[in-house]
Amino acid sequence: MRFSFLIPIYQWINTTWISMYLQESTYTFPVVEVIHIMGITMLLGAAIIVSLQLLGIGMKQRASDVYSGIAVWSWLGMFVVVSTGFILTIAEPIKLSTNAAFPYKLVFLAVGMILHFFGILRLVKPGAAEASPGMAKAMAIGIQLCWFGAGVAGRAIGFV
Repeated sequence: MRFSFLIPIYQWINTTWISMYLQESTYTFPVVEVIHIMGITMLLGAAIIVSLQLLGIGMKQRASDVYSGIAVWSWLGMFVVVSTGFILTIAEPIKLSTNAAFPYKLVFLAVGMILHFFGILRLVKPGAAEASPGMAKAMAIGIQLCWFGAGVAGRAIGFV
């Protein structure tokens, strides 16, 4: 899978001053990558807790109650992952444009975001998960597959 139509955009990004700065900097890329991984940890931690609730595993509380307690961590993790992900992409646009794993990461991220915004966020409203337990379980499994797939594809970027 290749997104050939994005190659001119990657080439343009590579010529921007911020991309050149990130490519020449010794410490910026690793620091941003560490922050990215911390954001992933926050996002995945929150997603796993909510998914376990939607699957009926874990605490005997409603999914809406559990989510309300960790929503801040979920949103903070999402913000950190997306913002640092853009920075990491700007730092290596040419490498990513030819990397076999990067398009898969983008697809898993896109589907994961769609499931999060149009599925999970609807199911964590009071009574929604209890009213549709089958849909709740399907969404929980789907979101975990997407986040796991994005993580595996992201890790594969350095090896393919």
